[in-house]
Amino acid sequence: MKTILRLLVISFFFVSCSREFQVQNRTGESPIKEMYSFPILVGGDEKICEAINNELSSSYLNLKLGEESKSIFEKIWSTSEDQMPERTDLAYRVEYLGAKLYSVNITGFYVGAYLNPIDEYRNFDLRTGREIYLDTLFSPDGEQKICNELSMYKKGLLDEKIQFAREQMSKENMDMD
Repeated sequence: MKTILRLLVISFFFVSCSREFQVQNRTGESPIKEMYSFPILVGGDEKICEAINNELSSSYLNLKLGEESKSIFEKIWSTSEDQMPERTDLAYRVEYLGAKLYSVNITGFYVGAYLNPIDEYRNFDLRTGREIYLDTLFSPDGEQKICNELSMYKKGLLDEKIQFAREQMSKENMDMD
């Protein structure tokens, strides 16, 4: 009986551990030695991982995971033939990974006529695999209250700056106009 109980406890432990989500760091070096890193969600529900990974990879890597031939970065990095990468310095930081929420910060640069910075926070519901947006967190009344609070806060900051400018100008004997 004790043996069966131990086996049940051990199997429960391994089953519960295998269901936890983790982030694997996928790195790559382009043919001209640029370094890239990207988060790959694993563990937990396989379909949820696939949905989240495909959302992120299509947004930042221009491909669906599993369809790459050499590297997941092959569509965005520069090559000896094409010296202009589409994105560079791609990196990430996991802000939070719990049982219900995955929050990741993706950074880097889009390359065009000049470098455009990427600094985006993406949040996902680990129960559904869907991305979480601000308007899904609040009721319409709650959203309106938040917007009103933010507007009052910004107005207060502006009023402080205007008052500071008036004080500085009065010290210099300058007309406000």
